[in-house]
Amino acid sequence: MQYLKEQSEKYKEHEYAKEILRACGRLMFELIPDDKKRELERLIDNDAKGTEATIKEIRFNVFEGNIEKAYKLSETLVSKIEAAPMFENDAASEYFIFDNLFEQILYAYYNRPQKDLRRATIPYGEIFYMHGNLLFEMKRIPEARAYLEKALRWNPASCTIAFEYMRPFQVLCKFKKLI
Repeated sequence: MQYLKEQSEKYKEHEYAKEILRACGRLMFELIPDDKKRELERLIDNDAKGTEATIKEIRFNVFEGNIEKAYKLSETLVSKIEAAPMFENDAASEYFIFDNLFEQILYAYYNRPQKDLRRATIPYGEIFYMHGNLLFEMKRIPEARAYLEKALRWNPASCTIAFEYMRPFQVLCKFKKLI
């Protein structure tokens, strides 16, 4: 464990620091006692459950027509995940959050990635999709486009996200025709 900590410190400024630190972290996780692993997994699971509860609350408020409250919840969630980016692509891996195996196969078939495809454990695509959709409903079209584009980055094979991403362009085209 001490050796891995030293290597992490030694290579933190290296060109491949992100990859080295992630590899060291995975090895450290393997070395910690099982009770500490369970504790860490419990903390991660609790955070995931909190995120899922917030997503459900946003959906409920949208269903009830309370767009402003849904937006405030969404804005808080987006701020939280953007403040601490956890799954950035690196030289060895690309991170996505496909909704199903078909989307992952479709992406791999058309894009032929050279890096390992890894699953992000935070539902970035869904979070950015909902936020972009709420911004669209609030007539904040440029911001909606930006967040829907972020959603597509996390799940580029999602038809749902792709169709929603096109809506702001349709609105802008109709507006230009009116001028």
